[in-house]
Amino acid sequence: MFDLARVGKQIKKYRIAADMTQMELAEKMGISFQAVSSWERNETMPDISRMTELAELFHITVDELLDYQDKAKCVEMLMHPQEQEISVKELQELEGIVKPSDVRKYKIKIESFEDIIYLAPFVGREMITEMAGNHKELLTQVEMLILIAPFIERKLMDELVEENLGKFTSIQELVSIVPFISRKTASQAAQLFADQNLTLEDIVSIAPFVNRDIVDKMVIACQHNIKNMQDIIPLAPFVSRDMLQQILNR
Repeated sequence: MFDLARVGKQIKKYRIAADMTQMELAEKMGISFQAVSSWERNETMPDISRMTELAELFHITVDELLDYQDKAKCVEMLMHPQEQEISVKELQELEGIVKPSDVRKYKIKIESFEDIIYLAPFVGREMITEMAGNHKELLTQVEMLILIAPFIERKLMDELVEENLGKFTSIQELVSIVPFISRKTASQAAQLFADQNLTLEDIVSIAPFVNRDIVDKMVIACQHNIKNMQDIIPLAPFVSRDMLQQILNR
């Protein structure tokens, strides 16, 4: 992350050295003097294109303007997005001057599935789906699936779940992602837990997303938890008629 105070101090230093007022600098850049004032008061930071423009107006390099050799290098990379890759770690260091909508312009080096999760809110469903599909081998935990689920296309999500069924350890993990996968895949995954002693709350949570025969199996395995009619009412729409009759006849 950039130090706002440090960047603001540098802008003020070079503006004064160039013998310009805030108003004059603002006019040259086609912005309001309030924007320049905000930079120098450490309230906001110029975005990437403004960094280069400021450096040119002050007749210095971006390195000198930022007084951050490592981050200045990243800024130069981002000014020429298709020339070389930039890592997600480097993007994180530039948080505050990179617009979220601009992230998709860059050649991003993916080093972990966490990188993809970090980028997910910024790059759009199509791009994040492609990234996740190209780096399936980096997915090592169900928690990663849960975090990426809202951002990728259902077809790929189905593939990832089916390829990682062995990593699921609880019905609660599955409940977290069932809204984002097909009924077929949800039923396949739920089959892993159908014979376990689940709570009625667990079954109610998963029931709308899986096949009726799976719900029947779950209910059979936990019949001893059904104490009265009130317990079965939430499940009634999702079990078979035969199962419902069997429970009512108990």
